[in-house]
Amino acid sequence: MLNVYLDGQFFTQTNDPELLDQTAEQAGFDVSRLTIPVAEVTAFNAARTRDRIRREIEPLAGDADSIQGTIADNLGYVLEMLGRIAAATISGEAAANAVWAKVAADLSPLLADVDDGTVKLTHHVKGTAAIIADAGTRATAVSAVLEANAG
Repeated sequence: MLNVYLDGQFFTQTNDPELLDQTAEQAGFDVSRLTIPVAEVTAFNAARTRDRIRREIEPLAGDADSIQGTIADNLGYVLEMLGRIAAATISGEAAANAVWAKVAADLSPLLADVDDGTVKLTHHVKGTAAIIADAGTRATAVSAVLEANAG
């Protein structure tokens, strides 16, 4: 929601700033008397863009639950392999090399597809720093809720 101000005083809220002309006309005053804080417009536009992108993603990649399932599948693989690498490293270099060879073999089809452009991973588009920052932001938000409800 965007807060709309008339001559600097709160006037109304809107989900559609394009209707402000109509709102002003109905109220009988010049639309130039209405303002919306720039930060709110920026956040509003970012949310609209994010929503539009999500609507475009769903028919191509699946709904949020399907995508979340794929992420969970892959995270399970990563955690299993990380555990196997850690255990093998403790056992010695030969065992660690064997596990690394399995990981390399498992991932080589994906890497080949990335290299030839068949597959593009989201961090290639968003940037590694952005996805890592996003993970930290989301984890911190979830942790805050968990901490507030602990005990």
